[in-house]
Amino acid sequence: MVVYSSDSSATLVNCLLERNSAFQGAGLLVYYGTATLYGCTFTSNTASSYGPDNYNVGGTVAVNGDGAGYSNCVEGDSLDTTNDGGTLGGPLFSFSDCTTD
Repeated sequence: MVVYSSDSSATLVNCLLERNSAFQGAGLLVYYGTATLYGCTFTSNTASSYGPDNYNVGGTVAVNGDGAGYSNCVEGDSLDTTNDGGTLGGPLFSFSDCTTD
């Protein structure tokens, strides 16, 4: 998933970012954009350079377990994240097994 430019934004809800590979940001690459995540699972992502799960360059990434109509999310592994001049917020963990409100 790529969010590219300051005019771009994405909201991902109850998503699975799995077994992706890239030079940078295999699960999520944010380049001067905004990404808001609710209850998303990151697993088995690989990057040959930076941020297998998330690579953020000058953007804003907000990670949330519960929210956007989902609750009881189970916190999993911490995200393997590289932040290059951007903003990371929320608990930097993978989430799973969310239920709808």
